[in-house]
Amino acid sequence: MIVMDERRALVEIDGREVRLSKTEWLILRVLAVAGDDVVPVLALSQAMGWTPSWGVHSPDHARLIVMRLRRKLRPDAIQNVRGFGYCAPEVTLR
Repeated sequence: MIVMDERRALVEIDGREVRLSKTEWLILRVLAVAGDDVVPVLALSQAMGWTPSWGVHSPDHARLIVMRLRRKLRPDAIQNVRGFGYCAPEVTLR
């Protein structure tokens, strides 16, 4: 189980604390709030306030953040729904 504790600003996997950057935290939070719903990659970028004109903060950057999150959490923590986006049904907000 992956738990995001908003009050303490930390993430735990089976009781083990995982350190995330602010950007990783925010992306994971968007996915956690969505629950089982799929969040399009563009919506992740927009939720971060990123615009395509910035270049580095494009949908590709959101994909890289998701890749980093998978490494830190576990590969199956964030599911890819090909052609649509991502969901993280295992992540719980507390």
